[in-house]
Amino acid sequence: MLAFASGLAIWVLINFTIIYLVPKIKSQSIKDTIVSVVLSLCCAPSIYALIGFIKPLPMHVRYTCKSPNGPTNLLVSPMGDPKAGARQQLLRAGLSLAAAIDIAILAACGFTAHLPILVAIMTWSFIANTRSPRMSIRASIFLPLGFLVFSCVFIGAVGVIANHYAPSGDSQDEPPPDSTVNSDWVLYLGLTFSSLAPMIIPGVITAMTFRFEYSQATEEVDRSAQISGEAPVRIPSDYPSFSFPITITSLVSLFLSLALMDIALAQYGDNAVIVAVTPIPVILTVPVVSLCTALAAAQQGKLGLWWRYHECWIPQKKSDVEQAPKSHEEIEQQALLSSNNPDERT
Repeated sequence: MLAFASGLAIWVLINFTIIYLVPKIKSQSIKDTIVSVVLSLCCAPSIYALIGFIKPLPMHVRYTCKSPNGPTNLLVSPMGDPKAGARQQLLRAGLSLAAAIDIAILAACGFTAHLPILVAIMTWSFIANTRSPRMSIRASIFLPLGFLVFSCVFIGAVGVIANHYAPSGDSQDEPPPDSTVNSDWVLYLGLTFSSLAPMIIPGVITAMTFRFEYSQATEEVDRSAQISGEAPVRIPSDYPSFSFPITITSLVSLFLSLALMDIALAQYGDNAVIVAVTPIPVILTVPVVSLCTALAAAQQGKLGLWWRYHECWIPQKKSDVEQAPKSHEEIEQQALLSSNNPDERT
């Protein structure tokens, strides 16, 4: 809960800065510099993840918990000499930041053909590197829907406040001559990165479906914790091949929903920019991907297993185990065991 509140506060602060404070800056060069620095810092982690994919570092993972009732977090760190691993990470972080700055410079010089590739890398890196002690299909669907509701309410409230304090339409006041706007390349960068949300948010559903099909091919449906708080566990870098028809359907539905969105935006002309910076694309992609993935799972006869799939990479606390209600399958299994064991009934 604390992590969610902190992330929400940071998100609101960033939006407040971009929407309210940055437009008040009079110098166009300063405004462009601020926006380009923010965008560079946003894409640097994705470049770092790409470097790690091309030349992976041996990593291991363990969990940390400061108090018995406190939150449990996953800690990923390099294997071997900690100082050598830290130097490798620092070097890769510097290269990633330099590459992100070069991308912004290329965009300022008019070279934008590489930006769609960058967006694809950012989408992949976010989805592939999502680490949480507990993950589930249901949470990957319900959380985006809750985010959409919150975003619509937040944007609607901001719009009402802005209209309330905006000058009346009868006013013929002209904007001051020193008012400035961002450069075209900065606006292009911003609109390019705004296309991340319609891919990342439903992409998490696709990624969890991929993990579900992997577990179906290699493990049990519910993967239990294998991570120790004392002895770190190595993170594998290669996996066996397996079929994933539900994931392919989910991925195709994501691409089709994005294509339909682009076709619809092409019909709106000037309103396309307004649509691109609102949650409207996510409102389209999340339900489409969720529904198509569920239909594919039902066609494979795995809808119930897909819907109940969850991962827990940390040991459950005793209070959670005692308070957790038993599932229908557990009750049936316990009844079957007791019926097959006459000693327990006497």
